Amino acid sequence: MRSPIHDSTAAAGLSLEGVSRYEPLDGVVDAALHAALSRRPRRDVTTTRRGGVEFFLARHLPALTDRIVARTFAGRVREGAFEGAELAAGAVRRHAGRP
Repeated sequence: MRSPIHDSTAAAGLSLEGVSRYEPLDGVVDAALHAALSRRPRRDVTTTRRGGVEFFLARHLPALTDRIVARTFAGRVREGAFEGAELAAGAVRRHAGRP
């Protein structure tokens, strides 16, 4: 769901657009209520099937998850998503010119 974090990162030149997926508010509310009212709430609560898959991969296949995140980040850098962002200047230099 949309939150102020999107505004602050965009203002810093580090937009989450295309990286952070929006989730329907009703799914977030349902997950929060379920977690709060359960006798034995799960350790990780996800609001979508995709979120559940991402948690599974991060926990059970961390090396694969690292490669996916690195590839996604490098692609965003090459697309120019962080041009002019002082916080990302080092990453932009590292990825400049890579295929």
